[in-house]
Amino acid sequence: MDTGAVHLIARCVASKVNIDTATGHVTGIDCKVYSDMDRPAHTEGTVKAKTYTKGCDH
Repeated sequence: MDTGAVHLIARCVASKVNIDTATGHVTGIDCKVYSDMDRPAHTEGTVKAKTYTKGCDH
């Protein structure tokens, strides 16, 4: 992460993985960003990158 090539978004929940049907490649991830995880209010956006990773928190 010291290279600046990684950007982490706190309180961000992926809601949909967008896939190009022709290539099968991920084209973006729709997400919801919460200012407070105890409240339902959030903003929505799409994250685009060259490489995607999936994390899980149970």
